[in-house]
Amino acid sequence: MPGMKGARGLTAIALAMVVLVVGGCGGSSGLPSVPAGTPLPSETAAPVTAEPLPAEETPEPGDSSPPDETVPPEESFPPEESPPPEESPPPEETPPAEETPMPTPAPGVTACSGNVSNRTFFETIAGQVDWDVYCAVLPARWNVDVGDFSLRDGGRMEVSYRGPDGARLTLQEGSFCTEGVSACSPRDKSLGEASFGDRTGGLVTLGPDMGFAVYVDPGQAPSWALTGTGMDQATFVDLAAALHRIELAEP
Repeated sequence: MPGMKGARGLTAIALAMVVLVVGGCGGSSGLPSVPAGTPLPSETAAPVTAEPLPAEETPEPGDSSPPDETVPPEESFPPEESPPPEESPPPEETPPAEETPMPTPAPGVTACSGNVSNRTFFETIAGQVDWDVYCAVLPARWNVDVGDFSLRDGGRMEVSYRGPDGARLTLQEGSFCTEGVSACSPRDKSLGEASFGDRTGGLVTLGPDMGFAVYVDPGQAPSWALTGTGMDQATFVDLAAALHRIELAEP
């Protein structure tokens, strides 16, 4: 029967496969041998390829999320203002030392050149002698240099003045010389007359570059003389004419 034949054919094929398997286990079957430890093709692991991570999505324009809010920094307090330094009280002013007042010169000597002490010097002499006392009335830059007087033999006085550029004047009055005209009025050449304040005297030269002099009553007591150096004749004559006679008020 056709069905029976088909069944027998399948049975014969199955038996043949069993024989083939058993024969492989017991000996050579004619197939090439495989060294032990060699992995079978089915056991070889296929390389694994990592899937690329998906790229970050770029946000569409206009759809960006607001940035994270930055935490505001802590507010710092302003530094405390240092109080202004205390002002120290001003030092106490030391009162100036009291000056010894100088005697006020009499009106008759206020025209005299010099300071209060110089004018008082002339006032003292004028109050103790019986002859006219004269003082110089000088322009700026002139000063009293030295003065001296004595009441012996009727009194005498000598005062020197110092001016600009080495100019000098010397006044001699009273009984300073009584040995005669030649001894009391040295000269190089006579130049005529010149004023000695409100008096008139003889004008002379004292020698080359030695200055000039005006003598009034030389060799007598009293007499008056003015000598000058470091100036021309015209300047000397003007200074001699400006000599001031001191008149004291009656007590």
